[in-house]
Amino acid sequence: MRYFAAMLALWLVLAWPATTRAAPLEAYGRLPAISDVEISADGAMLAYVTSRDRHQQVVVQRLDGEVLRLLDYEESKIRGVRWASPDHVLISRSVSSRAYGRTFNHEMVQMVSLNIRTGESVQLGDVIWGSLRTGVWAGRPVVYLTRHNIYRIDLETGVQRLHLSGRDTAYGYEVQADGVVLSRQRFDDIDKRWFLDLRTGDDWRTVQTIDASIEEPWASGLSQDGSSLIAYFWDDADEVWRPTPVSLETGQAGEPIGPPADIDTIFDWRHRMIGYARTTLFTEYVFFDPSYAETWRRVAESFPGRQVTLASFTPAFDKLVVYVEGTGFPGGYFLFDVAAAHLSLIARAYPDIPDDDIAEVRVLRYAAGDGLQIPAFLTLPRQLAPENLPLIVLPHGGPESRDVVGFDWMAQALASRGYAVLQPNFRGSEGYGHAFIEAGYGEWGRKMQTDLSDGVAYLAARGIIDPARVAIMGASYGGYAALAGVTLQTGIYRCAVSIGGVSDMSRFVDWHVLRYGRDSSQVRYLLRLLAIERPNDRSLRQISPVAMVENGSAPVLLIHGRDDTVVPYDNSTAMETALRHAGRPVRLVVLTEEDHWLSREATRAQTLSASVSFLEGCNPRDR
Repeated sequence: MRYFAAMLALWLVLAWPATTRAAPLEAYGRLPAISDVEISADGAMLAYVTSRDRHQQVVVQRLDGEVLRLLDYEESKIRGVRWASPDHVLISRSVSSRAYGRTFNHEMVQMVSLNIRTGESVQLGDVIWGSLRTGVWAGRPVVYLTRHNIYRIDLETGVQRLHLSGRDTAYGYEVQADGVVLSRQRFDDIDKRWFLDLRTGDDWRTVQTIDASIEEPWASGLSQDGSSLIAYFWDDADEVWRPTPVSLETGQAGEPIGPPADIDTIFDWRHRMIGYARTTLFTEYVFFDPSYAETWRRVAESFPGRQVTLASFTPAFDKLVVYVEGTGFPGGYFLFDVAAAHLSLIARAYPDIPDDDIAEVRVLRYAAGDGLQIPAFLTLPRQLAPENLPLIVLPHGGPESRDVVGFDWMAQALASRGYAVLQPNFRGSEGYGHAFIEAGYGEWGRKMQTDLSDGVAYLAARGIIDPARVAIMGASYGGYAALAGVTLQTGIYRCAVSIGGVSDMSRFVDWHVLRYGRDSSQVRYLLRLLAIERPNDRSLRQISPVAMVENGSAPVLLIHGRDDTVVPYDNSTAMETALRHAGRPVRLVVLTEEDHWLSREATRAQTLSASVSFLEGCNPRDR
């Protein structure tokens, strides 16, 4: 009865709107009020990041709400928190800066160890290059930092010491909590070969060797019983990366785990695999332990029709933190106590957006010009019939990424202003099989672009949108697609908004060569995406919006962060110059102290305000 009473209370929390007023535009641009909620091993405390009034704070509290520690980070970008010991929380933050000996700016990650007992915090080195694994050494809590070597960092003092000397080609060590090193990965950049080595005592033995010209396998974590390393190997038959156990005793690979599909491994606190997750429409979880599976079933069934994501859990899986989002609820964290059969709201992520202000999201599938089926999401403005609506096409970044079910702050913001929003998972998007990804190779500005306009035609043919009132807006690759939509294509979009978008493909490829090296995996990957053999391929001009500005007359809004380390800022300045010389209407909005991901609340609000004002002028809702 307590369980069903809790469900009734939860239904009231979700169904009752926070307010009847429509949310202001800036509410959508705010950083989540709460994020990265992590529960302690004993299930007694929560650590999380909160944001309000442009301040980010790290909070540690008891389950009853008593705040134990609070750290205010006004300027830093907090990337996450996690428990490193019963008394220590690791705080990850980043700054856009140029490291010593490097030519370009990078997003520099720093780690801070917060002592819950004393309130003292120490920074763990200047910059973290590599991955961290928590543990205990000589009775003291530590983290093992794995790069080419392995370093041991004391969480109380921040003192770093060499734990194991490696080699330049080595990375990806598997280290147990007691400091015992089990494995390492190596990559020969000349022969393009990947090696997996196992360690016995002080000796290394190579157990797996695989040719890997662009993408190499990777290994991380152990099997549930601890007898095998989990490695992702390519399955030629099903064309997918599959998690596979590699025996720590024999070095032999066993049968792949899970279905032949894109799945993500789930590891427990000891970094042992306890299940996997797969995203189709929703993210679905499979746990090996029947009791874990039953617990998850109870949680997931409490939120029908919504995305439920596992955020953190105790080692005994008796307390779970989940994140819930979807139509009618912008997002929030919940705690499920298995023994008490009690589900409670921790906090809402967007408390300033009422539930009934969340627009409906429909799932679509339409045929591209060559017959390929394109999955898509259509967000419809509230209180308007889905007839003859103005449309914003909002392609995702990546491009090997995807849009998923859930609360998309940018799409919802546009819908709140009366626009329908189409988010196509065009060819080249992940999550629909390797053949779907391969279909995008060489199709930048070509079929990847017409996949978007084919969606416009699909909606127009059904009377849902007005084909005379269509604009395109996107970030990163989506920004490229927005620029291509009004240069490589004409007559479809009334205007375009590009946020941190690529404009000059030759410039973009050359930048990768200078930054990473001509033979780097990053450059090889990019050449494969573009289906070219060399960086200076002349065909890049044909798919560069900056070279095609004479086509069309649609206005363009460029938005770019000064600290962008993924798409250089000069892509937008070059595009602005070219458009002005061609006599086309253009405006450039510069985001100071902002990176590629719109990490700061002030610039997210600035981006939304500038974009909506521009769209309402060039693509008005009422013609």
